[in-house]
Amino acid sequence: MGAQSAIDKIEQLSQENHDLVLKEYGKKAKARNFFSVDADLLHQLPRSTFDDAKDIYLSGMSLRRTIRTLQPTLGSRITAGAHVRVIILDGKNNKLMEELVLRSAGAKKVKGWQEVLESVHDDVQTIIQGLPKNSKGSIEIGYLPYVPSFGIVLINPNGRNGRGKSCFVELYHHRSTEANPSFEINYENDEAWYKFSVNQYDLLWKSCSLTEKYPK
Repeated sequence: MGAQSAIDKIEQLSQENHDLVLKEYGKKAKARNFFSVDADLLHQLPRSTFDDAKDIYLSGMSLRRTIRTLQPTLGSRITAGAHVRVIILDGKNNKLMEELVLRSAGAKKVKGWQEVLESVHDDVQTIIQGLPKNSKGSIEIGYLPYVPSFGIVLINPNGRNGRGKSCFVELYHHRSTEANPSFEINYENDEAWYKFSVNQYDLLWKSCSLTEKYPK
């Protein structure tokens, strides 16, 4: 490499570093740099996300796509000893279902949403029925009596150190079919906000009108 080429390379790297510093510290954060470009982040998490996960907490309005996508993964993790928690809306709460219809843009009525939630319950039962007798883990499902403002996936919220602790959040919108904004929180980079998310999940769980645990 010639002397001029080396100088040009150094200048390029210096400019890139300068731009990174400005992006991180010198300007307000831009939403496009924070939110995921993947419109289906929570529904398409790779299996590697759950490798060695000892606790997996899920929460959403129905989680239909998420549960169906993760069925094999959740089954294998429970077999290995993981504890899974799932929070969905209480489909037997008619007032809640009416509220869901009001804030949704689709054509589903109360009965339609109840059928969706019943199918999610059935999908959880499918996971349970597929577990071998020597499974070491467990799965709990809670039914929420109000519409949450976000969906969430928490990995290892009870871990003793920061390794492997991550969180994926999907913000819910109103009367729209557009993709929900979503983002990831990593404990090692955002400890305070990760703990905030765990606390929010705990509050949702305590709010559930009914909880079930398997194996009983």
